[in-house]
Amino acid sequence: MVINLLLVLISLAVIFFGFGLGSFLSIVGITLISFYAAKGLKGKHKKLIFFISIVFTTFYMIALKALPIAYNEENSVRSFIEPFGLTFYMMQVISYLIDVYRGEYECETNIIKYALYTTYIPHLFVGPVYSYDMARDNLIRAKDFSWKNVVGGILRACWGLFKIFVIGNRLSVLTSSIAELPIGGFYVVIALLVYGIQMFALFSGGVDIALGVSKIFDIELPDNFNSPFLAESVFDFWERWQTTIVNWVQKYIFNSSKKKKATKKRQVFNVLFAYFMIGFLLGNKFIIWAIINGVLTLFGNKLKTSKKFLNRFLTYLVISITWAFVIWPNGFSAFAMLASIFTKHNFTSVLVSLFNLGLTGIDFLLLGFGLLTMFIIDDNLEKVRKELKNYSLKFQIVLITILVLVTIFAGIN
Repeated sequence: MVINLLLVLISLAVIFFGFGLGSFLSIVGITLISFYAAKGLKGKHKKLIFFISIVFTTFYMIALKALPIAYNEENSVRSFIEPFGLTFYMMQVISYLIDVYRGEYECETNIIKYALYTTYIPHLFVGPVYSYDMARDNLIRAKDFSWKNVVGGILRACWGLFKIFVIGNRLSVLTSSIAELPIGGFYVVIALLVYGIQMFALFSGGVDIALGVSKIFDIELPDNFNSPFLAESVFDFWERWQTTIVNWVQKYIFNSSKKKKATKKRQVFNVLFAYFMIGFLLGNKFIIWAIINGVLTLFGNKLKTSKKFLNRFLTYLVISITWAFVIWPNGFSAFAMLASIFTKHNFTSVLVSLFNLGLTGIDFLLLGFGLLTMFIIDDNLEKVRKELKNYSLKFQIVLITILVLVTIFAGIN
């Protein structure tokens, strides 16, 4: 209990000093409201209490995502991560209220345990999203301190930092420079092909840090990615990309809205609405991208071939094209840039000016090294984990030292 209280206080302190009084009051307020609302889901007015609490939390989440005040023109890390993180928080609160109302488990009677579930800072701004019963079995249970967990957790967190600063930030420089160019043509091809990798490096790196820090405290949280670039169809891609968000939408929105004997039109609507919600929860600029992916998902495995490599290549290519609606959130701009691929033949000039996009030759070499390392390790993550268990803590500490040094000297802000 002491450790749980300490984790709550640390989380609240980070929220208050890092993200301001508004975020602090929002999280504390919703935590208290949902905690006591769940207690009332046993009484005779449980339907009314459930309806009011769900409507309030849902509209509050929509306000966080939709109101202009949620974003500012600086497009800083804080302006992006704050509404994004608060949405993760609201998703967990909503799932808790629904599960208690359905009787899947009893409401929590200890405010410290519930506050740890809602405020736990390592996952709050990057995920993963998980239900309260999972938190009860992993996050809230008694902790078993060991040096094996500490070293393993630090190693996972350092791997996340490597992906963010060595790979993700470099690709961000590249795609941001291209997004600001009105030229289009082969510039667009480069941006589309690397943007998905950029998002994977940044988001999965953040999740690695959250899981690594949690491991230090003997807390096991679910992963959010499962080698998405090995997907053989768009549907398979979504089974591997932001898995906890996709599972949340499937459980609390898709399965709740579909009928046993739904018509084809209804099934199509359910799928598209589910993808709309995924895009909405990821961020406003992801909505069109997610809906397009929903349309592609409706084709299921019909576009698959008998060749695994070809399926992966075509899936990567199709998903890459859809990233245009994230890089250029204005739909007209996205279509214009996609059209420029076929109308502006500037392949040679783009290659010549490649080093004018914010990265030097050394940066490209480091980026190539980072990408090769990331794909080899993340595509064989379970094997790597099993192998590491066979090595001593001293060897793992050496790996940590190498990762830290490489990240410091090869990473960029």
